[in-house]
Amino acid sequence: MVAALSIMLGTAAVLLTDWVPSMATRWLLTGTSPRQAELMVVLSGASRERSQTALALFRKGMAPKVLITGGGPDEDRDYLLGEGVPDDAILVPTRISSSTYQDALTVRQAVVNNKFKSLLVVTSPYHCRRTRLIFDRVLSGLGVSLTVTPSVSLHMDQSHWWRTAQGWVTAGAEFPKILWAWITVPTLGAVGSGPTSGMARNP
Repeated sequence: MVAALSIMLGTAAVLLTDWVPSMATRWLLTGTSPRQAELMVVLSGASRERSQTALALFRKGMAPKVLITGGGPDEDRDYLLGEGVPDDAILVPTRISSSTYQDALTVRQAVVNNKFKSLLVVTSPYHCRRTRLIFDRVLSGLGVSLTVTPSVSLHMDQSHWWRTAQGWVTAGAEFPKILWAWITVPTLGAVGSGPTSGMARNP
């Protein structure tokens, strides 16, 4: 009886501490390989790992133009300029954004203004699924080919994020954020049309 109970408890512990988080991680990390595009979008933040990845992709000729969202401090822009990216290759965002939804609105405006037909979005691995959800809805109706690709991860083991407090702050927090985005982000149509669903409350 004791042996059977120990086996059951041990199995439950493995499922809760390893198998379940691993399954959730595979669902969360959904970025795709980079594809050539007319504009590369770098979502600001994440301690330089996104801009470093963007630099490597730019040097490979994956996109001739780069847009860094956020519109606040210019650390990422200064980094790219310092590494040889031409000033005229970096687009200036039309608005300051503080959320992924606002980032997507910034990108939508750039698409409309410049008639871009393909985008390569660079963000952290754990952020790819939510980014894809939000950008798909905000860019809906514009006829844009969208690729969301993961940056390198400089500070966290993505495959075992649940083993650290920082992992829970970043990757673990994505699960409720994805749910909130799914509920609130509207689907925008062609230029001039309004949202068809959602509440858009700063997801």
